[in-house]
Order: sequence, then structure tokens, then C-alpha cells
Amino acid sequence: MPSDERNILERLEHPEWETERRREDKTLFIRNILNGIFMILAVVAMVGVLVFSESRRGTLFSYALALLAVVIKMVEVMMRMPGMMRKPSATRFNYKRDYDKRRNNQSRESDL
Repeated sequence: MPSDERNILERLEHPEWETERRREDKTLFIRNILNGIFMILAVVAMVGVLVFSESRRGTLFSYALALLAVVIKMVEVMMRMPGMMRKPSATRFNYKRDYDKRRNNQSRESDL
């Protein structure tokens, strides 16, 4: 079976995955827009530093533009990390406690 047919069948079997897939597509689109803005601002800031090297105000403006570009890139990087936007799950924080409970239950069962 070709991969396109398999992909369509998987999507039909699991409609609950569609919302996650669409969310990933939307996030990718936003990340691409932010990357484009970052690249344009970075190039304009570098050119500004070269052109306005004699002017204090122009150089300061170019540095501010470069700082804005870095902030935009940091936002894009945070969007790339999947766990940054979600709430932390309680199971992750209670892992050691749950592990200790399971270990105690196993030791009690083995004693019987």
C-alpha cells in the first residue's frame, strides 16, 4: 500500500489527531513568519551599523533594532520547544513519590 493511502487511512482511523496536526501546522506557519521578521531586522540592523557609524543616534537605533530581532528570535525558539507552552503535568513532579509507592507495594507483595 502506498504511503499516501496509508496516511489517509491513519487519519480516518484517528480523527482526534487532526486537531493536534492542525495546531502544529499553525505553529510552524507562525514560526516561519517570526523567522522572516528576524532575518529582515537583523540585516537592516547590520546595514544600519555600517551606514550610521558616524552618527550616534543612528548607531543606537541600529542596536535597538538588533535587540528587537534577538527578542523575536527568542520567542520563535520558545515556540519550537513543545513543553514550554503546556502546563506542567502533576505526574512529572510526583514521579519519585509514585515510584516509591510502587516499590513499596511490590516489596509487600513479595513478602507474602
